[in-house]
Amino acid sequence: MGRTGCRMRGVAAGVLALAGWASPARASEHDAAPQERGAPIAQTQEQSESAMSTEPSYESYAGDDLGRPVRFQYPSQWTVQFDAGQIQAYRQLLILGPRNAEETFRAQLVVRSSPTKEAGGRFSGPGELIANLTGTVPEGASADEGSARDIADTPARDITLSYVIPPMHKTGLKSLPIPVRQRTVVLQRGSELVELVYSADAREYERHAGAFDRLLGTLQFP
Repeated sequence: MGRTGCRMRGVAAGVLALAGWASPARASEHDAAPQERGAPIAQTQEQSESAMSTEPSYESYAGDDLGRPVRFQYPSQWTVQFDAGQIQAYRQLLILGPRNAEETFRAQLVVRSSPTKEAGGRFSGPGELIANLTGTVPEGASADEGSARDIADTPARDITLSYVIPPMHKTGLKSLPIPVRQRTVVLQRGSELVELVYSADAREYERHAGAFDRLLGTLQFP
């Protein structure tokens, strides 16, 4: 796993890294098989439909980078990086996915651990952390809080934010507005807050949503 020194606490702080400062996603290692000369069109269409319906492959992460053992699964073509706060107390794993069609934003999963306020952190619990998230998004954003659920046998709160990043005039970034959809699931384990985040271009959100569902369904704290 590579290491990175960037901090992405909150939506606004994470925009630039997601919008194009992270390294490009790896290209597929498998090129499409050459079409057999003279093969019927119906056969090649069936092969194409079969390839599109194939489930993505996943890898398992198992380690203690967050300060405690954690396990989960993520898409095998995505890249895992570790990040720890220099001022604020947090440790996180960034799972970087592909860029959008305009190459202005990339899909990303985050698994972040931080102490509660009583243990030296910023937030007293999931409610205060979520309130901070909704207070840092751009004007005009919408928030949709999901129903309560258990993640890794722990009660969790679930919120989805939708907002638009205005055009950024910065070298190396395209000056285009970016509609973003971000889902954050927060749970508390003793004096530890765990944030699970999925961010993507809103137009491509559903394309990678299964990766986040897989992470949530396989997350374990052994």
